[in-house]
Amino acid sequence: MKLQNISADRCLTAAGFLVHKDKILLIKHKMLGIWLAPGGHVEPNELPHHAAEREFFEETGVRVQAITAFPTLPSLESENLPLPFAYNLHWINKPGEKKARSNGKICGQHYVFAFFVEPVSAIKLSDADDGVDAVRWFTREEVKKIETRDGLRQEMIYVLDHYPKRTE
Repeated sequence: MKLQNISADRCLTAAGFLVHKDKILLIKHKMLGIWLAPGGHVEPNELPHHAAEREFFEETGVRVQAITAFPTLPSLESENLPLPFAYNLHWINKPGEKKARSNGKICGQHYVFAFFVEPVSAIKLSDADDGVDAVRWFTREEVKKIETRDGLRQEMIYVLDHYPKRTE
């Protein structure tokens, strides 16, 4: 059965994925107890890529900007925004569970926009956010062994393999 066909309270979220020197930056989520990309809920009237940038900074101390994963079409009538490399729907609280909440709201499912991000200033890590236990860089081999969900691990490996090459 498809998740989109199941009635659930859904929340819009965004995450940022940064690779530097062949390592990916991840956070250890305090409540979930697993490693994942920095990210969180999209605030009212906030664009998803801005949410990814804001959440990334709040959780890691690193200022970033989202970079498009795919070419955008030219347009005179529209503003093209950075395209995520992935957009998915997943359970955060399955029926009968009430563990994860944000701003007093319990979400059943999360829509997630997953963006590549790049730093806009020097990379200096901090884990000042209350919801973060740790911030750390991981190699591809380390990602295969960390405590996380299989779908998240697949995303991390995809990012390590497909992160846009930039001149430094």
